[in-house]
Amino acid sequence: SIIAQSAFENCTLLESIELSNKLTAIDSYAFNNCTSLKAITLPDSLTKITGTPFKGCSSLVLKATQKTKPSGWSTSWYSGCDIYIYDCNNSVIKDGIGYTIKNNEAVVVAAKKSLLNANIEREIQINGTNYLVTEIASKVGNKNSSITSLVIPNSVKSIAENAFGGCVTLK
Repeated sequence: SIIAQSAFENCTLLESIELSNKLTAIDSYAFNNCTSLKAITLPDSLTKITGTPFKGCSSLVLKATQKTKPSGWSTSWYSGCDIYIYDCNNSVIKDGIGYTIKNNEAVVVAAKKSLLNANIEREIQINGTNYLVTEIASKVGNKNSSITSLVIPNSVKSIAENAFGGCVTLK
């Protein structure tokens, strides 16, 4: 099944939608300017995303069940949302920061674009297990023009290139 181009465009009162686990494609502008849309979980069956279906969805939290971006997804598929995260079954978003499990430790993989103050946890619970946060991945807060402060715990051993590059308001 497919969600066609502009299917829900400008549905500004739409707050939630549950996608079928038989969904295979989302076309460009499908949810364009759905400004009240809060969260969508993208199913494993989704193999194709064209263009920017979530443009203007500034409050949207996108969660993908896939561990990495499938080849049939547009490079800018997440453009317009507040935060996106892969492998959502092994990840958590807390206080605007996304964490996932890697080698039995936690990695910071995302931050909301609307996040003002980033306080990275020293330890995070994912699926009932506590993990020490040891790494910050590339482009976590890349070009976040809202963030003004950042607290990194001493448990973090590695901060990737461009983790917070372009955060011009970070002090």
